[in-house]
Amino acid sequence: MKLVLQKPVYSEAEQALLLTDSQIKRLTKIAAFLEIPHSVQEIISAEKTPTLMIALPMYEELLLMLKQFGGTNPELSDAADVATQKLDEYLSKARKNCIYALAMVINPTMKFRWLEENWEPSDVTKAKKWLTDTMMEFRKAMRTEDEQRPSETQIPAHVGTSVVQRSTANHASLAQKSGCERFKSLRQELSAASTDSMSSASSSSALSDSSAQIATLTEEQPVEDLKIVEDELNRYLDEGVLDDESNDAEAIDPVIYWERKRSVYKTLFRVALDILPSQASAVPSEQVFSSAKETDTIRRANLGETMMEVLQIMKFNLKSERLDFNNDWVATEEELRVIDLDASVMTHFGFTLSSTG
Repeated sequence: MKLVLQKPVYSEAEQALLLTDSQIKRLTKIAAFLEIPHSVQEIISAEKTPTLMIALPMYEELLLMLKQFGGTNPELSDAADVATQKLDEYLSKARKNCIYALAMVINPTMKFRWLEENWEPSDVTKAKKWLTDTMMEFRKAMRTEDEQRPSETQIPAHVGTSVVQRSTANHASLAQKSGCERFKSLRQELSAASTDSMSSASSSSALSDSSAQIATLTEEQPVEDLKIVEDELNRYLDEGVLDDESNDAEAIDPVIYWERKRSVYKTLFRVALDILPSQASAVPSEQVFSSAKETDTIRRANLGETMMEVLQIMKFNLKSERLDFNNDWVATEEELRVIDLDASVMTHFGFTLSSTG
């Protein structure tokens, strides 16, 4: 850019627009600062993969990274302080909401591990009670359904409710994993540049009783339901956590995991169905509203609610199933970079090969 503006064809006024080295350095640091929250927002704004289960860990890491960035870049410390203050307000509310804890627990690569590493023991115990109470509510509903259903018309749980099985994780899940890996890389780079040792942000007894969110266990509920719930939860926890670094479809995509485990953990499967659709960001919802504006035009003022819903779902499905020539490619990126052609083929296309090959 300097060489271009320094040519004689440009006036002195135009050359004065050239950024100085200090300004370029400042803009580079601002871009690096904005890259930190952008990398998180990009991951949790997905619309085809569950994101609520990774929201709290990602925001805790984001809080730490912003503090580290402010410590190593004093000229941008004010901006980092404002961002951390706002993020602290959000996290204080999120830690009191049971859905974030439940979402992490039903993540087979996380379960209670992250909570035990970052929360106080009393808060972990409270989160376990949240999960037990939620499972009891679903267990009670399942028992009521079984009692109300006539015995002669009982249908096995897997009939008529099966979900399409997928042997491999979809592209959205792979993209989310790739985004998390990039965020970890950014986190490591920032930690290496930071000279101040900081401890990870903890939740430190910030949880509430959540009594208004989940009905507490009462003595009227059958003891056998509690026994079934505790046994199922213990089996789920004893299974251990999946390696999130592996290429296993269940580890990459929790939806695949719960599709396969629906008959193994029946009550937890109901909890997963209730939690997985909840997203951490409002971006997908805003996109739906923007799309609805294009559907509900002035010439379509008489559209009913049912037809509007049908059109929106159809538009989303058509958009999601666009033709993609990259699907199911066998060749890897490394293989595509290799050029191994016969000499006669190269000569046919007009390439001249040197004597050294």
